[in-house]
Amino acid sequence: MNRWYFIITTLIFLSCAGNKPLVVHTAEDEFNLAKEHLEDRKYVQAIERFQNVIYRYPGSGLMEDAQYWLAKTYFEKREYEQAELEYKFLLSNFPNSRFTIKANYELALTYLKLSPPYYLDQLYTKMALNALDKFIAKYGNTELAEEARKSRIECIDKLARKDLEIARLYKKMGKPEAALFYLNDIIERYPETTLKEEIESLRKEISH
Repeated sequence: MNRWYFIITTLIFLSCAGNKPLVVHTAEDEFNLAKEHLEDRKYVQAIERFQNVIYRYPGSGLMEDAQYWLAKTYFEKREYEQAELEYKFLLSNFPNSRFTIKANYELALTYLKLSPPYYLDQLYTKMALNALDKFIAKYGNTELAEEARKSRIECIDKLARKDLEIARLYKKMGKPEAALFYLNDIIERYPETTLKEEIESLRKEISH
């Protein structure tokens, strides 16, 4: 369901509920309570409060803030797939948000968190690397750029590790040419990897 449609229908429902007394909080009340819950790691309560700000008070001026912190809460709760959706919603619907830089970086981290061990499919690692490359190209002079570069090397090393272990396997199978192909390919595709010593060591083992 389109989120904007849900927000509108929620507002209509609330406006028609005049026969039942409601506990009314201001948007600021809801937002501050949500932040308190987040600080206390009460993630379920924080999520509920941030959603209240978004759905009940869309004209308050706090919707953008609540959307960012909703995404952040899901990230802290380690619900990375939902965090990805919330960050994307923020970036899509608030393109000039003051949270744009943070949200782009944290979205890239979300992909990295979704990345499985190196021996499994590395789609999310590649998505994280792509997102980090774009972040560094666009926001290379910001405070988060150095952290982004470190995260980028983490992605590169995981992808390089996968190919390095394939090379080891080919060596054990008595296929040195295939092993060397993978080793050379790692250096060509991931020249910044920190695994160069391991790669060179394996290369020497194969050559002897």
